[in-house]
Amino acid sequence: MADYLVLTREHISRVENGQEYLSLRKVFLLADTLGVKVSELFNFD
Repeated sequence: MADYLVLTREHISRVENGQEYLSLRKVFLLADTLGVKVSELFNFD
């Protein structure tokens, strides 16, 4: 998935740890890749 989104493992790790952010374009690409709605990526219930 990182190759498809053109992200390094290091960048993904920093995003997961709250040290960096994804661009809005990458958020939409991630949702599309996972086959979910963007809103589902931000549902923390």
